[in-house]
Amino acid sequence: MYDRARAKGYKFCGLYALASPIGLIVDLDLAKHVMTKDFSHFVDRANFVNGKDDPLGAHLFSIGGKKWRNLRIKVTPTFTSGKLKAMFKTLTDCGVILEKYFQETLTNGDAVDIKDVFARFTTDIIGSCAFGIECNSFKEPDSPFRLYGQKFFTVTRLRSLQFAIAANFPALGRLVKVRAVAKDITEFFVKVVEDTVAYREKNNVRRNDVLQLLIDIKNNKEGRENGYKGDGKSLTMDELTAQCFVFFIAGFETSSTTATFVLYELATHQDIQDKVREEIHTVLAKHDNKITSDSLSELTSMRQVIDE
Repeated sequence: MYDRARAKGYKFCGLYALASPIGLIVDLDLAKHVMTKDFSHFVDRANFVNGKDDPLGAHLFSIGGKKWRNLRIKVTPTFTSGKLKAMFKTLTDCGVILEKYFQETLTNGDAVDIKDVFARFTTDIIGSCAFGIECNSFKEPDSPFRLYGQKFFTVTRLRSLQFAIAANFPALGRLVKVRAVAKDITEFFVKVVEDTVAYREKNNVRRNDVLQLLIDIKNNKEGRENGYKGDGKSLTMDELTAQCFVFFIAGFETSSTTATFVLYELATHQDIQDKVREEIHTVLAKHDNKITSDSLSELTSMRQVIDE
């Protein structure tokens, strides 16, 4: 459709996804207007949201309007360079566990399912950064975090049909209580977050992670003085859990898949692999053989491989 519209010189065109009309932008300048100058008119997404019956589905990626804008402003500081550097120790700790696993496994000469290995690795990192919990996925392959993460991405015909109906007829979807997140998955993540938040608040524990930022939003002065208004400036426990959940889901599959493809490409392109290995050795030698955020920023070839 895009190629046909572009061949005819259209700046945009329209199409339907079942019963939902969709605008397809072809012109680059028009796309820039939509994403910048006129973005205030295009903030909402087409995702189905049923916050009443499906609290974890009402996360930042799905909600829209004023609530999305306010919450985005609150959550954005999580991803500043300073905040990410504060979490770096967590990443390196998980990296040590990954290295130990490889040493033990490869010594035995066993084949390695690299996608599974990286799924465990990313589960440990995100579980710690988003929930403040050590998942121990390498010691416990059937960690609940991994199992529920895998279950979320398992799509059945019934689930596909439910989403198709809900996306095109949202009122009907809410009436029949369609959920984006299964009830057992919701119950698990809600309990994890509630227990962790209760422990931190009771014992005055603070960590440099996503959960802590969301706790601070939940307990901010504005929320205490004005009460909860559902505008994203303060959070309920369900909304807090939903943001943690989408952080976990967004990184669970994407990061492990990317890392798997990177290793596959390096394995099939020995010359590039040698170049990247040499760069790693050279850079680490300058930093006392320690992986730091500064040393990673110097791995130009590695970054190019990942981006490619």
